[in-house]
Amino acid sequence: MSELRRILKTAKYRIYAALYVLRRTVLAPLYGIKVPLNKKIHFGTHVKLGSGTRVYFYSGSLQVEKDTVICNYSKIIVGGGGKLKIGENCLLGEYGIYNTFADLIIGNDVITADRISFVTNIHQYENIDQPIKNQPSVSGPIEIGDGTWIGMNATILANTHIGKNCVVAAHSVVKGDFPDYCVIGGTPARILKRYNENTGKWDKVPRTI
Repeated sequence: MSELRRILKTAKYRIYAALYVLRRTVLAPLYGIKVPLNKKIHFGTHVKLGSGTRVYFYSGSLQVEKDTVICNYSKIIVGGGGKLKIGENCLLGEYGIYNTFADLIIGNDVITADRISFVTNIHQYENIDQPIKNQPSVSGPIEIGDGTWIGMNATILANTHIGKNCVVAAHSVVKGDFPDYCVIGGTPARILKRYNENTGKWDKVPRTI
């Protein structure tokens, strides 16, 4: 019976892979997916993109490793030479935004709730004589460590590094450098708890003024 399940599972993923090739080519206008086949794009085995997910590839590279699921109605933009790399065995929620104008690296075994935004570019506003839309933007990288969990409606801004096995609270706005094994929350986000290796407990971090 286990051998039969393995055969059926393999067949199922081969069908998914064939359907995604059709979505990227013949059926692309129906799905709103724009992924040129001659670009630096790699999808590992058993990768699934949910219904309504849109991919806009202009320049840079896109790499999604095996057994990763990007859920329905997500929006992926790769431009400005940025690299989007999503690791193995990730589960990324619905309505995610992956704005990749600088490197956006998501580690292995990362899970997110719905409506998470990764924003690598920031609009400038210094020149008051010009509309903000006419001023240049500045880009910065984002890196999410292995095993991290990001709660609903969180926004991760440019120039952010989050360590491994961290928790990001829902509705947080995150920017900066955060170490491994911490709980992050707030607007702007700060460290709420850190794992204490000596006691094996998660200790609250006092707020600093």
